[in-house]
Amino acid sequence: MKKKIGTTVRAEGKINLYLDVLSRAENGYHTIESVMQSVSLSDRVTVSAMRGDGDIRISCNLPYIPCDGRNIAYKAARALLDEAGISAAVRISLDKRIPVAGGMAGGSADAAAVLTATNRVFGNPLPPAKLCALAAKLGADVPFCMTGGTALCTGVGDVTEPLENRLSLPLLIVPSRDSVSTPWAYAALDSAYSGFAAP
Repeated sequence: MKKKIGTTVRAEGKINLYLDVLSRAENGYHTIESVMQSVSLSDRVTVSAMRGDGDIRISCNLPYIPCDGRNIAYKAARALLDEAGISAAVRISLDKRIPVAGGMAGGSADAAAVLTATNRVFGNPLPPAKLCALAAKLGADVPFCMTGGTALCTGVGDVTEPLENRLSLPLLIVPSRDSVSTPWAYAALDSAYSGFAAP
């Protein structure tokens, strides 16, 4: 690879049109039933590849976003390189517009975009089914973010069934000034419902 190759993709946010938290599994995850919907609000994710030994570096327009191995975008690139057996340097640029910790799957959308973009710049070594398998290992919302649209999501959110959406409506999204992390929200539900234990 003599020249740097790069591509930019949109990472669309999502909203939950309906969400029911059903139970808590032994591994700490929660089973849900939800209808998820992609929205036009999106991050821009640019992935560049060059000759190297697997080094991954991330830059982001938000200074408080971690740009190391804690970032799910980093984990997505690492997973794809390892699965495809690729040894190259990857540069990821995140231009974030989706509210952070706002329940809109910003991190998951970025991870899905990184999987798609990284696969593309290396000539699509992994088929769609393998990308979806990697997505499921990264996070519960990542499989939905790979396809987007409208879907019924079950399991821990990773089992998706496309739905037809005949509605075309404007949507006003007003994020709170207070960020709410997903682990905190589920922990609050566990506290309120005794960990979803049977009565």
